[in-house]
Amino acid sequence: MAVIALTKSGIDPWKVAYRYEQIDGDLTGIMAMKADQDGTIRSDYRDIDGNLTFIELPAGDYRITKWQLQRWLTTRESSVPLDIRFRVYPGRLTYAGELNLDTGNQLILEAGAAAVAVQVKGAAERDIQHIQQYHPQVDFLRFRMHQMRISTPPGLAR
Repeated sequence: MAVIALTKSGIDPWKVAYRYEQIDGDLTGIMAMKADQDGTIRSDYRDIDGNLTFIELPAGDYRITKWQLQRWLTTRESSVPLDIRFRVYPGRLTYAGELNLDTGNQLILEAGAAAVAVQVKGAAERDIQHIQQYHPQVDFLRFRMHQMRISTPPGLAR
């Protein structure tokens, strides 16, 4: 199982989702923030919009290939492919870090997808405290950290 903090910065109130695929495998899917239909994010954190996402995945290497912003029936997607990699270990709960999508002070409908930047951050201390407080069933003897790494064209990632 993978554990990833999906967060969003900026003024635009869109729900964030990411497409992922298994490297050397056929598995694909979407991981998304918990949000209402209008895009209002039900945040796990006080200082940033976002939530900790638990994704049931078989062991292996994965890559995040695209971001999506969703609000009501409207979806915006990245025009440039992402290549953000993470690993899921067998029999372990693998914490991969924080994936932050930043829209800055831009409105996506006006500025377009070029206004979006994706950041990989390390937020283990914050997220481990959150897991201990809100998910006491997690067995930390099976917990493993493996930070995502980003390989994206300059200008799209920071």
